[in-house]
Amino acid sequence: GQDLTLTLKKNLYGQKDAGKTWWEHLASGLEGMGFKQCEGDQYVWEKDGLVIIVYVDDCLLFGNSNDNADKVVEELGKIFDITDEGTTVEEYVGVKINHTKYGNFRMYQPHPMQKIIQAIPGMEKANNHLILASTSIILTAVKNGPGRKETWEYLSHLSAHTNSTRSM
Repeated sequence: GQDLTLTLKKNLYGQKDAGKTWWEHLASGLEGMGFKQCEGDQYVWEKDGLVIIVYVDDCLLFGNSNDNADKVVEELGKIFDITDEGTTVEEYVGVKINHTKYGNFRMYQPHPMQKIIQAIPGMEKANNHLILASTSIILTAVKNGPGRKETWEYLSHLSAHTNSTRSM
């Protein structure tokens, strides 16, 4: 037998298929722990009153008890190199999270709306309101729906042909 030492020439993050490889590794680990992938959103995983939301290599864990969540964090730590950032989250990848006095939370994403308002002349003076989406509706992609370019063209058309002093 001959001892060999290998040098990694390229960081794994730089590999073309690094994202796919990471996702497969993460999915395999979560499935091995008994988590099931949500049908409506592939980045949401559920198990026994626990929910994990994944964005690339960041995860949020929600649970019906701290003890159950702590057990999952401990189990995740055996599979992955993780950092526990604590129990209170106010923002996650651009999504604001407001905790209510009843133990619930509301999630909303103000940044895309601000970009739309700034992109349309006169809209910064509009009276906008936070309207919460129904929790009973599962959002999915619209097949053959308008793309991003068509949506911006539509918004540009609206800005040119509507009164910007009206409430949104």
